[in-house]
Amino acid sequence: MKRTKFFVLLILGLILSSVNVWADTEWVPDDPFYVDHIEECVINEREYRANGPNGKAIIYESPASSKVMGTMENGEIVQIDFVYTNAQKIEWGFCDYHGQIGWIPMPYMALVYDYLSFEAEYGDQIQNEKGKVEVDSWTFFDTDCGIEFWTYPGSERGYTIVVDRWRQALPEYKKTFVDEDGRKWGFVGYFLGDTLNRWICLESQEELLADYDELYPNGGPQRDKIIVEAYTGEEIFPDDYEIVQKELEKMQKEQEVKEKLMIVGIVVFVVAALIFYWMLWKKIKRA
Repeated sequence: MKRTKFFVLLILGLILSSVNVWADTEWVPDDPFYVDHIEECVINEREYRANGPNGKAIIYESPASSKVMGTMENGEIVQIDFVYTNAQKIEWGFCDYHGQIGWIPMPYMALVYDYLSFEAEYGDQIQNEKGKVEVDSWTFFDTDCGIEFWTYPGSERGYTIVVDRWRQALPEYKKTFVDEDGRKWGFVGYFLGDTLNRWICLESQEELLADYDELYPNGGPQRDKIIVEAYTGEEIFPDDYEIVQKELEKMQKEQEVKEKLMIVGIVVFVVAALIFYWMLWKKIKRA
């Protein structure tokens, strides 16, 4: 019996250890360039808006490969997971844009105002204050409630998480901010096992669940004042661009030579055929 308990505890310990190792393991892309330059890539995980030349930003296979994996129209948003800086000091971002996976020049991308931008701008008004959301649990958990999480106080980009009566879990915050209307907000890093890095309104139970129009019936504060100017620099290409262009030019010249030879061959064949038929006609006429 003791031996059985020992093996059960041992198996449980191994399972828990495996779970912890898996949980602590960061996601890495199955990308050859990233694997070869993993020590030179920096985690980013922020969203950017395409702002490339000619109205688009090109996604390449890698900073060293001119193979085009896809394009983004200017204004489209994508998350940049990692950033790599090449020998020319140009930053390249790794992204997955609707299945188009590759690397994109960061000078073509404009940062989307997010919680880090908000903290940089309003850091002197943010307080290090920890706490847990307080609600009337009898009414709050009577029905499933969708707590609204925001990129930053005043953001139009919300994220709803439904808290059901069975879990009865409530978010804990570690920072607070009081907005222009006197409402108190709390910054939540983690909730229900997920990384959020979002803000919630702590002023009342109703505002904790309110959507943007309910919070700001007359319009909210315009915090994102960043004006994205059109990219006017030189086009950026992968390291092999000149080599690839030379190869393409070489192939194009070879193709042109082949086409010319083909035309010459056709002309020679036509002339020879005409001569043959002319001589045959003369022979038939003599007979």
